[in-house]
Amino acid sequence: MARSCLASKRVLLLLRLLVCLSVTLARCETVDDVFSFPIVRDGAHGSLYSDDSQRLYAALISLSDDSDGEQHHHHHPFDPILISEDGIAKAATSTAWATGLTDQKDFAYFIDFSFGTPNQTMRVTADTGSNQLWLGSHLCNSQQRCMDRAPYFNHLNSSSFRNVSGSVPVNITYGKGSVSGFLGTDKLSLGKATLSEQQFLVVDREDDSLQQQMNNTNNGIMGLSFVGGLDLRAVVSTKSKGANVKTVVHNMIAAGLLQKPMFSMWLGYGGSDKVKPNGGEITFGGINQKRFVGDINYYPVTMNVTKGYYWALGISSVQVQGKTIPTHGSLYGIVDSGSSFINVDTATFTKQILPMVQRGTTKPTGAVYYPDSKLTALDCSNVQYLPSFSLSFSSPNATTQANVLTLSPTSLAVKKVIQGKSVCVLGIMPGAFESQAGSVWILGDVFLREYYTVYDFSEGGQIGFADAIDSAASIAAAAVATTTTKSAGVRLSFSFILAALVLLLLHH
Repeated sequence: MARSCLASKRVLLLLRLLVCLSVTLARCETVDDVFSFPIVRDGAHGSLYSDDSQRLYAALISLSDDSDGEQHHHHHPFDPILISEDGIAKAATSTAWATGLTDQKDFAYFIDFSFGTPNQTMRVTADTGSNQLWLGSHLCNSQQRCMDRAPYFNHLNSSSFRNVSGSVPVNITYGKGSVSGFLGTDKLSLGKATLSEQQFLVVDREDDSLQQQMNNTNNGIMGLSFVGGLDLRAVVSTKSKGANVKTVVHNMIAAGLLQKPMFSMWLGYGGSDKVKPNGGEITFGGINQKRFVGDINYYPVTMNVTKGYYWALGISSVQVQGKTIPTHGSLYGIVDSGSSFINVDTATFTKQILPMVQRGTTKPTGAVYYPDSKLTALDCSNVQYLPSFSLSFSSPNATTQANVLTLSPTSLAVKKVIQGKSVCVLGIMPGAFESQAGSVWILGDVFLREYYTVYDFSEGGQIGFADAIDSAASIAAAAVATTTTKSAGVRLSFSFILAALVLLLLHH
């Protein structure tokens, strides 16, 4: 009993450290055996927090919020010159181009760009789950009201900066984290694109929760959500104007800077304790064939969830280890690069997924669920016994086989090495939110690392998935293909290949 108690305390301590030392290195406090977690992932990064869904749920609520104090008061300067009368982007002549992402320990992916005149280099989270751009200001950080990554944006040093909100304060609330400041426009340069008047929020205050989550890792957020697509007449909300703000990508399309009205993302595996430059990539205006294998299968964006604010898909079925599990009512999934994990509804997690995870495939995994943090931990040596997890999306065109997107056991476990100890955490947690349309799951980085993802505004909006070049499925397929070309005398056993594959992925 004493050994069991000691082991449990050790797991609790490691989980505390895991949360504290993840992407934000959030300054968690631990008292005896009580966890103190940041309350919510605020959209500033995809770190390991206890409730990713609160930020999204708050955004959902804000779409019908009558308060003018919430969100932006002005529409984004979305140039309609290259938008035709039917709201569809006209053809552009530019070519597709890519820019690297910094992988922050497999819990967040940051994009760098230049802002202002002369250029000031900023680093922000590339977040397909929100729509607005904001930066913590130099003054805010110097007065310790923000906790961002240096160097900080100083609008006073930019000759091209314009204040467009005057003395009217603007707030953005992410669950229980919030920022406030004033609206401005300035020159944004990202890869081959330059936008002379990109609107953004100059943040002069981050609340305590958000400061803990930022913790000097980046400068803010670049929202990349759908926001009604390219239809200028689409109104996501008539009450919260901030929900209608168009994104940086919308503005690039309108300015004719993209070859096609799309962007695509590859999120790589960097490792549990590494900050990896070029550990991910965004291609603007097209796709990068080198980042995926096989075909891209497309699924239509649904407007049922918050009127098309999110890159949302209908989920037609869920499988655990190939077995379809029951879900209740309509089910949707938000494709969100700003969230770390897959967030599902509590009932499905506790009654269906968790028991199958604990039971394992050929032996019990020993996985332990911690309700306070909503995290499930297990011994890393037992990851191989986790069941697979599969989703099928609603699509009139996809074949049955192509429509099943599966995560292998090694993909489902997030491994962290802390003080020489390995901790594996299940990449699925309860935290979906309920909408009038149905339950809305959040498909974060655990899912997106396995699938090269195309965010396409054409055809009314669609999302494409293909096996990422470094996904478990791609590596396994390559390993099998290699063995079939070897002679019988030098052929490795399939079990050895799988074992090597597991070790390789666990050490990414």
